[in-house]
Amino acid sequence: MSTTSTAKIPYVRGPAWLGQFSVQMPGTPLQTVFWGFHNVFVELRDTSGISVEPRSLDGFMERHVKKNVSQCLPRIDNVSVSKSMTHVNEEVEVQVHPMLSQPSRQPRVEFQADPEELGLLKQSATAFTYQVFRPGRSIVEASLSDLKVLFM
Repeated sequence: MSTTSTAKIPYVRGPAWLGQFSVQMPGTPLQTVFWGFHNVFVELRDTSGISVEPRSLDGFMERHVKKNVSQCLPRIDNVSVSKSMTHVNEEVEVQVHPMLSQPSRQPRVEFQADPEELGLLKQSATAFTYQVFRPGRSIVEASLSDLKVLFM
């Protein structure tokens, strides 16, 4: 928030009671305010000219902090691959199976592979299908996020 390409930074420090760090546009109090609270970045903007009141939103976030957050994280139970051995130009599907004991309300799976080795052909909520571009071993990294609570 402090790095900008303008000659003068257009923000001033926000209220101390707001989040862990906040900044706002100077002028009309709290017409535009940004703040960070743990893993959440909030931008609150009112274009009607009326001052916004972020206390209720910040209070809501404070009341919903999890104590044992590691127990709430979405976890991957298994990753399956459609073929253990493929040839160049063949397709292979990689699928993530989330742990059933911790169902994610809004799961999002992300895969990352070397685009010179595997080309993405199609994807679904929990699976990606790749085309093999060259022989050898390839590494595909998978991550699982819960978009409802922003855990990964």
